[in-house]
Amino acid sequence: MIVRNVFSVWAVVVLVLTFSACVKRGGEASPPAVPQAPGSPVHAIAGTWINPDYNGEGRSAKVVYTARKDGGFDYAAYDNADGSGEVYKGKAVYKKIWKDKKGYSYGLSTVTLAEFGMSWETLDRISPDGKTLEVQPGASKIDPKGARYSVYHRQ
Repeated sequence: MIVRNVFSVWAVVVLVLTFSACVKRGGEASPPAVPQAPGSPVHAIAGTWINPDYNGEGRSAKVVYTARKDGGFDYAAYDNADGSGEVYKGKAVYKKIWKDKKGYSYGLSTVTLAEFGMSWETLDRISPDGKTLEVQPGASKIDPKGARYSVYHRQ
């Protein structure tokens, strides 16, 4: 039991440190979502993404994006790929979306966890086949060897 409690505290500390560069938004309203046409690159992010290698690693192993009518997304991140452990719920609002010449879809969003009073910018990239999501908070380009890089697969 002590080991589990120590791990839980460690996981929260890692989460806080990971997002220490985040911008606190307090009670400020979220920026309006970028209007999206059906089939646009950002809509490809809706769904469930997992990486069971992250189970118990202090980062989310399952992330779910659910499209909202306003063009943004409800966001839920789970400690483990099976949905167990801590759940972090919030919103993702895309500021910019684009597609490169190779067919990768990119999105720059602000993720807000109101319960924790935190928000941060995240760059994501979805593979041309729509099966792989790469995420990197605070980055201007996706770098698999860079800080806070994560990769997920569509479930």
